[in-house]
Amino acid sequence: MAKNHVPLKSDPKKEQDNDELTINIQPYLIPISIIVSGIMISLSVLSLGRNSSLVAGSGSNTAAPTTTVAQEENPASVTSIDDDPYLGNRETAKVAIVEFSDYECPFCKRHHEQVYPDIIKNYVENGQAIYVYRDFIAVPSHNPAATQEAYAASCVKELTGSNAKYFEYADLLYTNTQSNGGGLLNTDEFKLASQIGVNGDQLKTCIESQKYKDEMAADEDAAVAAGIQGTPGFVVGVLNSDGSVDGKIVAGAYPYETFAALIEEMLAK
Repeated sequence: MAKNHVPLKSDPKKEQDNDELTINIQPYLIPISIIVSGIMISLSVLSLGRNSSLVAGSGSNTAAPTTTVAQEENPASVTSIDDDPYLGNRETAKVAIVEFSDYECPFCKRHHEQVYPDIIKNYVENGQAIYVYRDFIAVPSHNPAATQEAYAASCVKELTGSNAKYFEYADLLYTNTQSNGGGLLNTDEFKLASQIGVNGDQLKTCIESQKYKDEMAADEDAAVAAGIQGTPGFVVGVLNSDGSVDGKIVAGAYPYETFAALIEEMLAK
């Protein structure tokens, strides 16, 4: 007769020791991923902050000027007023603001509409500074309009013998230009000149002669030598008796307060 098989009882303690501990981590995956993503974004922002530099308006004007000044906020620079048009009393002025600009540059236009008038009112009219304008067409696509307008302004100075008329005409150019090479809107150089008493035919003859081509090239060389990389670019500094200017660069269309602070710094020297 076969014996009945009785199964052996297992040791409960051993069974407990051999059990594997299983944890379901699925509910924790989303919160963990959010935390990791937040840490990565924070590190990216910190890295960007360390490597970014101040850009004072570039937009469609792609020249560096409007510009990026990475080495320091206002680098030291030396230039001269040359024989270029200026406003103010050279005999009493201690400071010169030398602007290198382009009549088709939209940021130059903004500077002349928003900042330039206050500089003239607060520092030039009282004899403390002179304001000098030099040509620098940093963006080739602004031509031929930019060169045509620069020739016209120089010819106005020649035909009138007046720095004041030059700046009066320059104001008209900036007011009426479309910028970025678009040229003057609903007018031309000759009609604008007639508004300040300049004969249109004489102006046309002067422009077509291209007699100021070399002068403009000299201005461009001076801009590069001074460390100007785009427009508008300025050297604000102490005016020496020989017409040289020892100062610092303002690279771009900065607010009036930037210029005032730098002018005051130079006046204190």
